[in-house]
Amino acid sequence: MLESEYRAKLVKSLFDCGLRAEQVAKVVHHKSLWFLFGKDTSDDGVFWNFNDRIERAAALLGVSKEKYLIAALRQPPLFVTSPDLVKANAHGAIKLLGISLRHRYIEAVIFRQPSLLCSAPQTVHGHYLDLMEVREKGYIISENLLEDILRHPSSLTYSSNNTTLRVFHAELYKRTCALGTFFKKKSREVIEQ
Repeated sequence: MLESEYRAKLVKSLFDCGLRAEQVAKVVHHKSLWFLFGKDTSDDGVFWNFNDRIERAAALLGVSKEKYLIAALRQPPLFVTSPDLVKANAHGAIKLLGISLRHRYIEAVIFRQPSLLCSAPQTVHGHYLDLMEVREKGYIISENLLEDILRHPSSLTYSSNNTTLRVFHAELYKRTCALGTFFKKKSREVIEQ
């Protein structure tokens, strides 16, 4: 399949989801949507049926198609990720984190950090354990860490190395802070103060 044919199928598939032209233009070049270019996808109706995949994933998560599209526009791999995998990732993370209200995690992820829908539950849980350890050391001030995470779900995306580096800085400068500011990028001036 030629690049122009692939692009035409991709654009059609995105429009079939109900996206507007400016939304399609925003995501059509995302590398995650081009991973099969050069492979034989010409007759693969399952691959090109983004709309069914989006509707099914939304239903499995218990959200509207419109809400799920918001997440997919911010995290384009969701257009091509299996709905069953999205559900397994979300529900697996909910179970491992011990969250009793599923909809709170799903809403937080969809509106604030949709990449977590593509992350393995064990990875998310590992990041949570890192955050618990940092809180126990006193560098993150939190009355309820899970509540803070639901307000700042991006905190579940940082690697252990990134967290360790931030702990090192907190130890070095004897700083404590709330979860929402622990991972914020700091200027050199702030770090050296």
